[in-house]
Amino acid sequence: MATQPAFAYALMMLASSQLVLALVAAQQRQARLWFLWRLQRALRPLLPQLLLNNFFTEA
Repeated sequence: MATQPAFAYALMMLASSQLVLALVAAQQRQARLWFLWRLQRALRPLLPQLLLNNFFTEA
């Protein structure tokens, strides 16, 4: 009977560590998406100029 609480405790610790890992991964993914969104917002006004420069340098 003594092993059952220890097993339940180990299972709970494993589940909580998996939850922490999932939360950290979600937070990193959110930060990456936010960074990409800000980058494309910053580059959007420059895009026509960049495309024109590239077009005229190849011709």
